[in-house]
Parts: sequence; structure tokens; C-alpha cells
Amino acid sequence: MNLLPKFYGLPDECPHEHLDRFYRICSLMKLPNVPDDLVFLRAFPHSLERAAKDWKDSLPPGSMTRWEDLEHKFLSKFSHVQDGYDNGLGWNDPTLGWYNAPQHQYQEPPFQSTFMPPLVQQY
Repeated sequence: MNLLPKFYGLPDECPHEHLDRFYRICSLMKLPNVPDDLVFLRAFPHSLERAAKDWKDSLPPGSMTRWEDLEHKFLSKFSHVQDGYDNGLGWNDPTLGWYNAPQHQYQEPPFQSTFMPPLVQQY
């Protein structure tokens, strides 16, 4: 269980990335005649720490008997941590509403002139 990735529920954590790492590690723990869903259900609580563990512990006992339900609840609870971010770059940050608001008629400068010198000099 020490190999399992840890998820704390912090703002800079992505629950989708956590699940991806979790699935990769669990794929190494294949047991004969044991469904993957059962392995996920039993191992998942050991991948949670702090706020994420508190959330899992707050669920009514016996309420999560299917992996799909627990996975859905986990993503519903912690996906908001990434709200306003696109790949972690912050371009959809609600505080940047002025940037994306059409009434301000902000026009992005051309990529080439912003980031690169001209490739061909004009004479």
C-alpha cells in the first residue's frame, strides 16, 4: 500500500491525475479471481490523506459499495479544486474575466510578434 499515490485535496492537485496514477499502481496488484473494482474499493482509502481522507471518512458507512459510485463522488467533490484552470495554466481563471469579456474588445497580439523574432527579415 505504500506504493499508492497520495491525494490530499489541495488546490494544486488534480483528481483525474490521481486516479490515473492510482489505476497504474493497482494494475500491478492483480489478484486471481478478484475483480478490479474490489481492489479499487479496498485500496482507494489508503491513497487519501488529510482533507481527502476526512471527506472519505465522512461518507456514511456502507454507502459506497460500487467503485463507480465512489469514483464519481470523489471526482464530484474534488474536481472543483481545478475549476477555472485549463491544464493548470489558469487561462480560464474567473478573476481574468476582463481578459475574456468580449465587450472589452481585447485583441491578443499575434503569436509571432509576441514570442518570436521575425523569421525572415524584410528589406
